[in-house]
Amino acid sequence: MISGRALVGLRLAYLTVDTLTLDARRRIIGRVLAEPTTNAFQEDAVTVAVEPIAADIDEGLHQLDLARAMVKSDPEVMGGVPCFAGTRIPVHDIADMAINGDTAEALATAYPQLSVDQVKLATVYATAYPRRGRPPIKPAWRKGAPATSRTLTIDDLPPVSSGPSRSRRNAPSPRPADSSAGGAGPVPPPHRR
Repeated sequence: MISGRALVGLRLAYLTVDTLTLDARRRIIGRVLAEPTTNAFQEDAVTVAVEPIAADIDEGLHQLDLARAMVKSDPEVMGGVPCFAGTRIPVHDIADMAINGDTAEALATAYPQLSVDQVKLATVYATAYPRRGRPPIKPAWRKGAPATSRTLTIDDLPPVSSGPSRSRRNAPSPRPADSSAGGAGPVPPPHRR
């Protein structure tokens, strides 16, 4: 694994690609590796401060250590998918939601087992350890539009097969009492043809 001043050299090469020539970048990286205590280098009228770059790298490595510590991968839990320790919440799913625009606060509210810091560290973990393999293939029945699509009403549904006494279709509808009968009782249902 690359560590220490070699990471600083790689970061310098990346940051100075538009400023220095290839040869100048190689000389700077060589000097960074050869002189680990020097905090600034000058090359072709350009002074490169190493200390802020080294501080950024140290902070990034610290964040990666925190992200690694909060993730567990157990073959008995979710088939070995990396999850937040003590949960069944896949880290990459949370990272995908964060990358797609969900705020860390909203995700922490939706997943009360997670803190805002854990949600932020999920993207660090997912960047360092991307998902392995090809994306899952959708089943054939999900690839296209439904074969038929129409609106159904309750009358279009098949009758309930629990017997005539419990069927709603066969049960007589309740009728209000006829006020002209003087309250003598319910009026019998009308004759059906």
